[in-house]
Parts: sequence; structure tokens; C-alpha cells
Amino acid sequence: MPDIAKLETLSQILDLDIHLLLGGQSQASMAVEKVLTEPEAALSVEELAEVAPILSPAQVHAETKKAAQSSEAKTSLKDISPLLPFLDEDMTDEIIGNIHYDSLAELACAAPFLSESQLDALVSKADTSDWEGILALAPFLSENTLDDLAEQCMEQVDEHKLTHLAPFLSEQTLSKIAQKIEDIDLHALGGLAPFLEEETLDEIVNHQLDKGCSVKDLTPLYPFLSSNTMRRLMQHFLRTGDIEGMKAAATFL
Repeated sequence: MPDIAKLETLSQILDLDIHLLLGGQSQASMAVEKVLTEPEAALSVEELAEVAPILSPAQVHAETKKAAQSSEAKTSLKDISPLLPFLDEDMTDEIIGNIHYDSLAELACAAPFLSESQLDALVSKADTSDWEGILALAPFLSENTLDDLAEQCMEQVDEHKLTHLAPFLSEQTLSKIAQKIEDIDLHALGGLAPFLEEETLDEIVNHQLDKGCSVKDLTPLYPFLSSNTMRRLMQHFLRTGDIEGMKAAATFL
């Protein structure tokens, strides 16, 4: 695709109408002609999405601002999302900061194109009960912002949801939330174990042992437990004569 500024010259050199040069009468060719012949006119968001691949980032930015300002209806994030790959980060921050979106989940489509600081600022003003949105945004948020969100939503969190969030939270926040979960599922705890503080994991496991949990369910946790907790498990196997259990635990003593 040539730069849009060269199309008029190319059409003259080749003695072709711009529409033919672009493959025939289409919404894209009509949008290009509008940009070239009516520079002051605002493109609709739909027209701009067609012509964005052959505009410079600065042109896309300028046309996007014109489209947003001229539209009678409020421009939404859904409307603007097809343009985001053609904008630079500063332009995206400016535009997304001034348009409407309904949920954190909707904001997730723009997250890869926003700066971390702008995304953090937008999320701080949003409805933090949108758990699905928080999960979708987790890879793009700063650790501090995600920690704050997770703590605000702590009552909604179970171990299965927390497993998806664990790689992006600080150890301290993850441990704090995990300790609040009653009767934690030991299979789900295996997914959390690599990200939890050892002290917290020991505390949860020892609590489960005191309640009489099945020791076999703890096997996936062995690589992450302290030597003290592993010794308690070994003492259990010695008392019960469980040779296979001793073999499995011995490697981690």
C-alpha cells in the first residue's frame, strides 16, 4: 500500500481514477477520495477503519479526533478498537482516556495498546466488581494496581479464580487472599503453590492436616513445602507404615 499522499500523483501518472487504482468503487476508495479532496471533512469511524492502513499514525490520530468530535453519538471503545493497531501509545492513551466504555472486560481489547500508567488510571475509576474484566486485564496492569483490585474483590475470590490471577499478583497479596479462603481445594492449591510464600503454604497445609485431609492429596505440593512440614508428613508415614508415602516424601526432605 503506498502512502495516501502519493495516490493522487500515482493516479495521474497511470491515468487511472483513484477508485480503479484502489481496486474499484468501495468504501475504502471512497474514504481515500474524501481524505484527498475534502481535507477538512471528518471521516466516520467506519470510513477511518477502512483507510487507516495507508495513513501515517499522525494522520490516523488527527482523523480519529475529528471523527470523535464530529459524531453526534458518543464514540465508544468498541467503535474505536479497529483503529488501535494504527495509533502509537501516546495517541491511544489520549483517545481512550476520553471515550466511553461499559466494563473492564471491554477495556481489555485496548489494553495491549495502552501505556501501563494510563491503564492503571482508567481501571482505578472503573467498577471493581467486574471480576472477568480484572482477569482479562491482569497481564497488562502494574502489580500494585492489580494487588489493590484483588484485595477490593477479595470476598468474590475462590481458589480457582485466584489460580488464574496468581502469576500477576505479589506474593504478599496472593498469600493474604489465599489465607482468607475457607476449606481450600487442595487440587487448586497445587496451581497456587509456585506463587505463594512458603510460610503461607505451610500454614494452609498444616491447617488441612489438622482437619484430617487426605495426605495423598498433598503430594503435588511437596516441592514447595518447608523441611519442617515435610518432616511432619514423614512422621505420619512412619506411624501409618506407608512405605510409598515415605518414598515420595524422602526426595524433598
